[in-house]
Amino acid sequence: MDKLYTLTNSDDLAGFLGSMSLLDDGMPADSAVWSDWLEAIEKASQDPDIRLKIMSNWRDNLEQEE
Repeated sequence: MDKLYTLTNSDDLAGFLGSMSLLDDGMPADSAVWSDWLEAIEKASQDPDIRLKIMSNWRDNLEQEE
C-alpha cells in the first residue's frame, strides 16, 4: 500500500480496504463492499492501460513536487 500511495498520492484504496471487516469465514461483513470490490477488480482487469495510467499519475505527481 505504501508503494501504491507513492505512485498515486491517494489513500482511497487504504480507506476502502480498511472498511472491509472480515467475518470468521473470510467474507466481508458488508456484502455491498464485496460486490464493490469484485466490480473494481473486473474493471481493472479489462483496462489494458491501467499500468500506464498509474505511471502517468506518478510522473505528474513528481513533476508537481519539483
